[in-house]
Amino acid sequence: MLDVEKVREFYFNPPLDGESRFPSAEECYARYERSRVENCLYLGRDPELEGLGEHGSLIGGEGKPPTVLYDDPLRVVALPLPPLAWLDYAAAREPWPPDGGVTGARGFLGFLSAKHLAGLRERPGGAETERLFRSGSLTWRESHWLRHIFLCLHADSFRKLVLGAGLSVYEVARAAHNSGVERGELAFWFDPYAIRPEDLPKVPEEEWRKLRRAKEEAWVQSGARPPFRSG
Repeated sequence: MLDVEKVREFYFNPPLDGESRFPSAEECYARYERSRVENCLYLGRDPELEGLGEHGSLIGGEGKPPTVLYDDPLRVVALPLPPLAWLDYAAAREPWPPDGGVTGARGFLGFLSAKHLAGLRERPGGAETERLFRSGSLTWRESHWLRHIFLCLHADSFRKLVLGAGLSVYEVARAAHNSGVERGELAFWFDPYAIRPEDLPKVPEEEWRKLRRAKEEAWVQSGARPPFRSG
């Protein structure tokens, strides 16, 4: 459940850029509302007349006109992804056979290209799209292709990049970073799998087992088969 008081706190006192942490949903709502006020002022309109920011109930509280959200802040806010290093560990790098095998994986990726890159010249087919997702670096045009796919994909389809395409979470994260995409829903999808590198050696074995079980639950909730072995 959204903590409205935290939304208001983040609205008036936004965290400094570059902090080594992952933003919360409340911070996304605050960013969204600030951007609406800034856009309103840029267009020469009056935020008070439109009930935005502190002039609406979300930020201003009781007695203010109800705040109307025309978009989901988690979808439209440009949110940086968790650092790639947070997803660079054995379990996140481990893929598994995709639904339908290699043929099915390339067919799925070809479908994504046809659906989200329709009309673009020389758009990649299934095998080429697979190469882009598995590549360590991309050209400007290749980055544009993948960024467009990541921006168009419905949030429910993120897990299909693992299940349908046979990619590891690390490969999906690397492709997203290489594409330059910033999207709140995608960042939050990666978050349950993220582990800070400095935390790995600090965790005793018995705690690591608990962490593995917690991660297994995160994979199950995403619809994927847990990559960790039992024990």
